[in-house]
Amino acid sequence: MGSGGAVDTNDSRNSNGSTLTPALSLKGRGGRFRPGRSPIAVLIYLVGFVVLLVFVSWYYLFPALAATRGADPLQRKLLSAHATMILALVLFILMAGLLLTFRIGRFFRPRQSPPGKPTEYIDAWTESARRMKTPEEEE
Repeated sequence: MGSGGAVDTNDSRNSNGSTLTPALSLKGRGGRFRPGRSPIAVLIYLVGFVVLLVFVSWYYLFPALAATRGADPLQRKLLSAHATMILALVLFILMAGLLLTFRIGRFFRPRQSPPGKPTEYIDAWTESARRMKTPEEEE
């Protein structure tokens, strides 16, 4: 019990001799390196959205609003139908851009991953005895 053997806490090897990986590793499943996500894709998507919005507003919305001032009911219905079609097209383009930019499809069609290995359980007492340094005998 007294000043028995001290455990070497600097040893970072597991039972089969390989080094332990830190808890906050950048490796994903399968041991591949996975860099952090970059905000550049989000910025490109948002800039593209603004450019598309300005383009549609400038070349379609503002002239259509000016044309409705002197339009009869039939022409207003026609302008409304065109505006609905343009809106549907813009929303489709934005949704496709969203799917491509943020890779939402990975949630619906996940990649095939190799089957997991069974957990190797080690005897904690045997491992602690292996790591323990025996004290030198006093004379």
